[in-house]
Amino acid sequence: MPQSLLETTDNTRELGGIPLANGKFTAFDRVWRSDAPKNPSQADIDKLISHNITTAIDLRGDPESEGAPHGLCGNPGFTYVRAPIPEGAGIPESVAAVADVYDVILSSPSMPIVLHTIASAKGGVIFNCTAGKDRTGCVSMLLLLANGADDEAIVHNYLLSREYLVRRFRIVHEKHPTVDMNIVIPQEVTIRAVLRRFRQKYGSAQNYFASIGLNSKEIQTLSTFLQ
Repeated sequence: MPQSLLETTDNTRELGGIPLANGKFTAFDRVWRSDAPKNPSQADIDKLISHNITTAIDLRGDPESEGAPHGLCGNPGFTYVRAPIPEGAGIPESVAAVADVYDVILSSPSMPIVLHTIASAKGGVIFNCTAGKDRTGCVSMLLLLANGADDEAIVHNYLLSREYLVRRFRIVHEKHPTVDMNIVIPQEVTIRAVLRRFRQKYGSAQNYFASIGLNSKEIQTLSTFLQ
């Protein structure tokens, strides 16, 4: 089983080392994606700081964050930003409906806050939702698209949550034995549908950034943030 980058989370991983269309790879220690770091150990905090990951963006909705406060909120070593996206917290009714939820996530009023925060970050960024799978996956997709990753790299990155979240999926199945686990576990058909719809609607990540109100400087920053 793959090892999370933080000892107190299940699904913290790099967006570094991913191949780009220009033959290069995304830079390390620019963006980490994660499930919620609710109780980070001192070792986790030290590791984040040593890798210059000092901006934390929490995508969880109010009920999620109220029940489990973010472990980096109030820590003087980090800039903590809440950008609540309640969509993605529940279980959709079908596998096909997961892509519909992702469309709603991408149109969330909080998405400009997320991307503005990343563009203005002084160092590296860690962002999370509850499991680090859906809302976190959408933000990761945007950054990878903007920086020139191809679909295969994006699909591969998305599907890695299947390996990191095995324990969590087992718990969900135990608590909800009648739920189709194909809805909960990331599926290739979902991310490919999201990519297809995204291009049909926006054409590119840069067009999407402009459509939600980011300025040209922010768009340029995001388009090279992983390089």
